[in-house]
Amino acid sequence: MPMDTLFWTKLNPDIAFKKVTRRFYNQYYYKLEINAVCASFLRNPDQSLQTQAINMSHRRSQNFGGSWRVRNQQLPNADDLRFLDMIGKLIFEFHDRIKVRIEDPYMQIYAVAESDLLDFVSKIDYEFHKNIKIIHGPGTSDEFDLLAKGYTIRAEPQEYGYRVAVKEGRYSRETKQQILGYLRNIGDEAKLPRHFVENMDRSFDSVWNCYFYIKDPGVLTMLRLISPGFIGRVEEFCVSPK
Repeated sequence: MPMDTLFWTKLNPDIAFKKVTRRFYNQYYYKLEINAVCASFLRNPDQSLQTQAINMSHRRSQNFGGSWRVRNQQLPNADDLRFLDMIGKLIFEFHDRIKVRIEDPYMQIYAVAESDLLDFVSKIDYEFHKNIKIIHGPGTSDEFDLLAKGYTIRAEPQEYGYRVAVKEGRYSRETKQQILGYLRNIGDEAKLPRHFVENMDRSFDSVWNCYFYIKDPGVLTMLRLISPGFIGRVEEFCVSPK
């Protein structure tokens, strides 16, 4: 369903809205971005927030001209720690309804249903509503339905209707050369980004963060014969309803 923009605007008048073009982690329709200083503290539940803050301050005082990360990470104040404590308790309460990703000083909260995020933020104290920065979700009911069917939404028709993600792993040089040779031989049926070609062409056997585009998913049959585990996710593009 489309986002409840009225609720989010009342919560924080400065919140930004972003339309989702594909499901996050192939599962979640909504994502909330929160500013949380020292959010990485929540990765260490066995140590109190206050102890981690003291340790950080100590590292800063001892790090004379040392690590850039240590010198530039913002020290939390009392309000920051209170906010983290609140968020940590909410994450525990909602653990079966959300997914959390931490990229200090930001956090992303993912959910299948917007109602789960509405319930989550409704328990955040008013003074911290300003920390809620961006909400991502479907723009319309039609777009929600397309996402539910697994499509990736584009504003305009695409020449190549599918994006193929390679499963990260290790492949022999011979296997990579066979795959690359096949895709090159089918000509304009496939579009190969430079990063993909470089990964497949080099002598190392590891492959990561690679994808390519195709017009017809039928061309993947041969790739599955060459290397059954090579193909990861196949995204089909569709045009956003007007």
